[in-house]
Amino acid sequence: MQYIVFEGIEGSGKSTAMSNVHQSLTDLNIDHIITRHPGSTPLGKHLRLLTKYPEEIDKNIILDELSTQLFMVIDAINFNRTILKPSLDAGVVVLADRCNPISMLAYGIAEGLSYLQIDKLLNIIEPMKPDKLYIMDCSPEVSYDRMLKQNGGDKTGLDRFERKGLPYVKKLYELYHSLMTGDPAFVTLARQCVNFQSIQYIDSTQDPAVIAQQISADIVKGLREIGRDI
Repeated sequence: MQYIVFEGIEGSGKSTAMSNVHQSLTDLNIDHIITRHPGSTPLGKHLRLLTKYPEEIDKNIILDELSTQLFMVIDAINFNRTILKPSLDAGVVVLADRCNPISMLAYGIAEGLSYLQIDKLLNIIEPMKPDKLYIMDCSPEVSYDRMLKQNGGDKTGLDRFERKGLPYVKKLYELYHSLMTGDPAFVTLARQCVNFQSIQYIDSTQDPAVIAQQISADIVKGLREIGRDI
């Protein structure tokens, strides 16, 4: 088990969990890297700014939902070829704050893309499925409250996705919880991105130390199962 993804709605605790797991794996001397999407490659850093804060580049930029997800396709291809595949081939564990194809599925549908459009985008990427997908699970209300608190109690500093408000967060929450049980066409798309047996929902309202211990132990178990000496 080498490709580990942390997913979920904004404010669900993905970044915190991954940071804590990173520290645990470091303490165990497990060779690994941490990544985020978009933003892991030099190209991805520019795509991240463009998609999340386009007004910082040019206040006149207007991004539609298809253009946004096409940028995610570019990021995914660049990341897979320059970081993910070389790292996995070298035996390095990859921790990822989001996986472009999985996020694209949730965010693309939430923003109005059709199943056919998502399918075409996924066919371009040819997703590399994670060995483990941890979906950080907390209610949309808790998530949205966390986002606001992180930004001084209002929407100042929120990116253009977070500014869509609680109804949008609720829609994303429903989609992340429908990967295996939703509309058959949606589930079919999800299967292109992830093996369902690798999905684990994590109660992210728990103590962060408990979450890190739980996930780290699971990763170590998986690495030992494939013969890694830990």
